[in-house]
Amino acid sequence: MLLTYSFLIISFFILMIFFKFTTYHKYFMWILPFFIGYSILCAYLFYKLIKPTFFTYYLLFISIFMIYKWFEQLSKLKKYMKNNQDKVDKVFLLSIASTRGHYIASCFIYLATFTVSYVLFYNM
Repeated sequence: MLLTYSFLIISFFILMIFFKFTTYHKYFMWILPFFIGYSILCAYLFYKLIKPTFFTYYLLFISIFMIYKWFEQLSKLKKYMKNNQDKVDKVFLLSIASTRGHYIASCFIYLATFTVSYVLFYNM
C-alpha cells in the first residue's frame, strides 16, 4: 500500500513539472516526446504496481485536478486583469490564450496516452 501511494505522489509531482514545461511556448514541441514517453512509463508502472480497479479512480482524480487547475488559473487571470487594466494589451491576451491552449493540449495528450498505453499493457 505504501508503494502505491508513494508511486502516485511521485508520479503526480513529476507530471506537474512536465506541465510547467509544456505550457511554455517555446518548449512545448521539444518537451512533447519526453512527455509522451513519461505517460507511457507511468502507464507501465501503474500496470505493474497497482491494482487494475484503481485505474478509473486515478483517471478521475487526475481529470478533476486538471480541471481545478484550469479554473484556478482562470480566476487568477481575471483577478490580474481586473487589477491591471491599463497594462493588459493584445499581445498579453494572445500569450495567455496560447498558454491555456498548451495546457489543454498537454492534459489531453497525457490522459489519452496514459489510457491507451495502460489498456495495451493490460491486454497483453
